[in-house]
Amino acid sequence: MSLKVKMMTAKEVDSGLLAELHQKCFYRGWFWEEFENYLKNPSIQFWSVSQDQKLVGFLLLMVIIEEGELLTFCVDPACQNQGIGRKLLEAVVETFRMNCGKEILLDVAENNASARKLYDSLGFEPFAIRNQYYRYANGVFEDAVVMRLKIK
Repeated sequence: MSLKVKMMTAKEVDSGLLAELHQKCFYRGWFWEEFENYLKNPSIQFWSVSQDQKLVGFLLLMVIIEEGELLTFCVDPACQNQGIGRKLLEAVVETFRMNCGKEILLDVAENNASARKLYDSLGFEPFAIRNQYYRYANGVFEDAVVMRLKIK
């Protein structure tokens, strides 16, 4: 298994491929047009992880001065629980640290135990709740836990 993590340039981003993977991972996955809009924002970093030259995960990080906000983060469900997401997030955090970033924020569904375990293990700490932030196909809402990683 050959994993490659990289920050992509706008020319390297295939919005359709990102949308396809995002829709596999989330009830309300983003469409290619949404990714195209993010491409126009110079504050957004697109990070990918490929396995044997196939895109298996990505994340978008918005960087404003010394603060980062993880906008979305997904790994193909067929490739989850193999350390791929950890490798991607660790690379992003380390690069952010080397560029003098001070903190990274994110939100995660309260019941997403595997994601929360990953974030906890990397030092992210919960600091707020967004009530009824996520809505699922069955109409049920779920709270989001807002987490922060203070970079040292």
